[in-house]
Amino acid sequence: MKKLFSLVLVLGIMSSMLISASAASIDIIDDAPAVMVETPETSSDANELLVLNDQELLAQAETVVESLVEEAATRGLFITLSNRKLMGQFYYGDSPFLVDSVKGPMATGPKVTFTTSSKIGANLDLGVSKSNIEASFGVDFEKSYELERVYQFDPIPSGKWLTYKAYTNYNKYQFDVYLLGTYQGQSRYWVPIGIVVENSVA
Repeated sequence: MKKLFSLVLVLGIMSSMLISASAASIDIIDDAPAVMVETPETSSDANELLVLNDQELLAQAETVVESLVEEAATRGLFITLSNRKLMGQFYYGDSPFLVDSVKGPMATGPKVTFTTSSKIGANLDLGVSKSNIEASFGVDFEKSYELERVYQFDPIPSGKWLTYKAYTNYNKYQFDVYLLGTYQGQSRYWVPIGIVVENSVA
């Protein structure tokens, strides 16, 4: 049994190291405003970040689906997860799902429909599995979130280009991890809530 415990701890440490390496490329936006965009609005800045969150998905992200939650005794062989907290929002700055440019002049700026499909992600360190997170917090890693937001850009002056890149925006949650009742640290998972658009006119 001691050998099994040691194996679990070693696998958890190795997983944590792998996740730390990949997370270096993530642009974290802990202070990003949760802008509820239900209808297109007009951009006013020449170089800005648009946060086009979906109000319905924001509400879903905060909801625990009770039918997915299992009794504590069946959530994991040794792992217990608790104290989920919303830590902010982030997007993968090196992974846009759409990149495009439009040349001026345009008396009426382009009206763009941004669409993509994304799933929940997680660190899966400290020995935590997807099934542990699903059973503890009522989320579904197999669910595909269909995202669609519409935005009306400003007119584009002659000789200028509007360039934009679109990304999935996520709510990031942090939770405590216990192994046989002993605190191990904190891990995270993230849920799609909308679309972020980097854009500039130059």
